[in-house]
Amino acid sequence: MKTITFYWHCLKSKSIIRACLFVALASCNSVQVRQGENIVTMEAAVAEQRVVKLSELCDSIAYIPLETPDTALINSRFSYKSKFLNAGNQLFTWDGRASITIGSTGQGPGEDIWWNDCAYTPDGYYSYGSKIIKYDKSGVYAGLEKGLAEDMERALAAVGSRPIFYLGDTLLFMNPDLTIFRKIRMTPSWPEPTKFLVKPPTFSKFADNNDSVLFYNYTNDTIYRVLENGVSPRWILDVGESKIPLKYLLGNGSKYRMDIYHELTASGESTYTTETDNKLHINRLYETGNFIFIEWEKMRDWYDYHRSYAKPYPQIAYYNKNSGATVAVSGYGGFVDDLGVMGTFFPKGTHGENLVCSVWPYELREKVDSLANIGKPVDKSLTLMLDTIPDDANPIIVMVHLRSK
Repeated sequence: MKTITFYWHCLKSKSIIRACLFVALASCNSVQVRQGENIVTMEAAVAEQRVVKLSELCDSIAYIPLETPDTALINSRFSYKSKFLNAGNQLFTWDGRASITIGSTGQGPGEDIWWNDCAYTPDGYYSYGSKIIKYDKSGVYAGLEKGLAEDMERALAAVGSRPIFYLGDTLLFMNPDLTIFRKIRMTPSWPEPTKFLVKPPTFSKFADNNDSVLFYNYTNDTIYRVLENGVSPRWILDVGESKIPLKYLLGNGSKYRMDIYHELTASGESTYTTETDNKLHINRLYETGNFIFIEWEKMRDWYDYHRSYAKPYPQIAYYNKNSGATVAVSGYGGFVDDLGVMGTFFPKGTHGENLVCSVWPYELREKVDSLANIGKPVDKSLTLMLDTIPDDANPIIVMVHLRSK
């Protein structure tokens, strides 16, 4: 079993950092990278946020109601995948049909006490919660599972026939029988394992779309293309002076949480909040053919202990692969929806060349009614669709198609 380590060097000069990153990208990729390419200028874009209408990037919008059988009632968040979307262990097809239910809750073989996410390969599904479990194509336990270390950050994806798991600081490339084929260390060496961070740097490490998987490494702000046998660096997120200090991204943050708590309750400030306030926190990435969409927020951890701080909310930015331009969209609502009835549209995933999110039927009905009350035109097919859907039905997927150019 081979192990590779990607090291991150702390350099004070931004120009030196960029130069090193260009060399790293050029040496690790199969294509030559010229200076100025493959840099997502996040810090500069955030400093110049602007209002963006959906019509600037997209040309149409569609609403797909999810089927609501008694066996597939949704009460958890969605995860959007190339082949399916899921809420908990319930899978749906992209045309809205309830598909299969994977596994079951419990503590026995093939059962898990909690569910986080799943991935698909041609020979079946994999899930992870407190352990990794393999299922066949119909979602039935395949007799294979693997326990996981506790209190370590985790994420799961699949490329080709291989499940790939992120555990704490290392990518584990696994065989279909859950044996480990290869390990790649993605963070620098640290005196202790990365277990419990003061603030998890991302909600989702992998971006999965069109049979392509990206991995975001928050320690060196590099976006990698994930292959069956390794990774290839593709883009750098240039966060400049807004980088969260590395010492807060690694190690066991639980050791100094009480120190932060005591400092904040005494004075409303702490060394930690002083050094991390308003740094750029990257939540997740989504990829399409021409764009990378980045969900971000200005970090205000422990905001409820700050006397003058409001709760931080995520915002969206996007990188145009063709032009190299990075745009940060102003406001917490995301794009202005000038194509449909949403008012604002905040993408929560991608499917092919579409941005997607979900909305409850009653919420969409309220938006339609409010437009009708002020005399605004509403697509008749949308109102007819809503007439057939009860308010307590499963959510509706909102799918916005991106322009080809």
